[in-house]
Amino acid sequence: MSQQVVLNVGATVHVTLALAVAGTQQKVEVTGTVDTESSATGTTLNATQIANLPVNGRDVSDFLEIAPGSVGSIGFFQGSVNGLENIFTGLNITVDGQNASRGDINGFLDTEGQEQARVTRSSVDSIQEIDFTNSGYSAQTGHSLGPQMNIITKSGTNQYHGTVFEFLRNDALDSRDYFEPVGARQPLRLNQFGGNFSGPIVKNKLFILCEL
Repeated sequence: MSQQVVLNVGATVHVTLALAVAGTQQKVEVTGTVDTESSATGTTLNATQIANLPVNGRDVSDFLEIAPGSVGSIGFFQGSVNGLENIFTGLNITVDGQNASRGDINGFLDTEGQEQARVTRSSVDSIQEIDFTNSGYSAQTGHSLGPQMNIITKSGTNQYHGTVFEFLRNDALDSRDYFEPVGARQPLRLNQFGGNFSGPIVKNKLFILCEL
């Protein structure tokens, strides 16, 4: 029921308003796959992403820079994950589940970080997927307080395949940095050669994959 209120110039009118109690309804739908078996968080890069994402120097550890929570501070990803510097927490790299750390360094570097001390530099062409876990990982990975990077390599197939490649970087092909003084450009000569070959040894049973 409505009531007309007349408000004259300079007048003060008192109006009592009554608000009725009413219910509210809200519906939220969440779709997607939720892993209820593990508390680990991270991401997985498949073979298509690995083959097409740009990587400086074809160093697979650089893929960590696009993982959730990762911030790279210098060229070889001595950065941070979830706000924790890798120099203190470490970075554990495994290949097909096996530890890929150097054995000729002291225990401090092996557990506390220093990514330069890793020997894992798997060829980009040999990788099927990369599983990156930045928190909540199980005790079977461990070896460092920081992120875990498990590299899964490809296997051969029943068909013979092979490729060869050369990746070239040269300062003659680069434009001058806007802030770089004329004539002060540093020389850059980088040639990366390689190839791979895969195929069956015993059809449907045993395969080979070779990388150069």
